[in-house]
Amino acid sequence: MNRSALEHIIRAAGEIAQVKKVIILGSQSILAQFPDLSKLVSKFDQTEVAAKAQNREILSRSKEGLFKMNMQRRSDERSIALHQEVAEKLRRNPVLWDIPRKNLERWKQLQDGLSRALEEWERILQQKNQEQILALLESDSEEAIRLRSSSPFTGILHEDERKKIFESFSMKQDHKV
Repeated sequence: MNRSALEHIIRAAGEIAQVKKVIILGSQSILAQFPDLSKLVSKFDQTEVAAKAQNREILSRSKEGLFKMNMQRRSDERSIALHQEVAEKLRRNPVLWDIPRKNLERWKQLQDGLSRALEEWERILQQKNQEQILALLESDSEEAIRLRSSSPFTGILHEDERKKIFESFSMKQDHKV
């Protein structure tokens, strides 16, 4: 790994965490990753040499963690895109509002009840107006992300509509880390 790659990982971590400043502690351990930069460090003792090997392992695990976070972010963004399309279809064709209600009813019968998340959707569909629900479908709030993971809006999009959105979020599109 070179300095440019490390800087890229640090920038990606900042973007994922949605922070503008990243404070890195232990600059000696980061410098130890780069043999050509070791000249800047006057003297390595045995502890620093041992830390070098450990830091390589930590950095490797960090890259893996960033990849997993990136995958989760992609999944959340794809879910928003799918639900934005669902919201557009609901606006254009109000008859489609029956689909999530029928899904919940069918799932309730099949499973002798609903999970907590689906019970929450049932309450939302009963208590909120359509505009509030559409706003929730399109929101990037933590609550909306959580609710979309158990969405009763399945069946509103046709397979070709879903496929188009999934393809736009393919692995080829997102090798930013």
